[in-house]
Amino acid sequence: MKPAELVVNEAMNFSLPLVLSDQIGCANDLLRDGQNGFQFECSNVDDLKTKMQILLFDKNMRDSFGKESLKIIENYSYSSIINSLRTLYF
Repeated sequence: MKPAELVVNEAMNFSLPLVLSDQIGCANDLLRDGQNGFQFECSNVDDLKTKMQILLFDKNMRDSFGKESLKIIENYSYSSIINSLRTLYF
């Protein structure tokens, strides 16, 4: 796991919304665009600015996205992985 992906994981464990570049590898697994955060086009400062402003000024959305982040990351644990593997192989 790359350092950027660890930061995303930690942010989600603290119920924070995400704003991730389309170049972050874990975005496909952890980001639900419009549900727990936003994805922006890498190097597109205007896109990043717009998405950060939305979260900055909309507390309800920020809180909702944060709760969704925690819900998503709770499914990423050793026990959930083991249980998934058991259903596949046993």
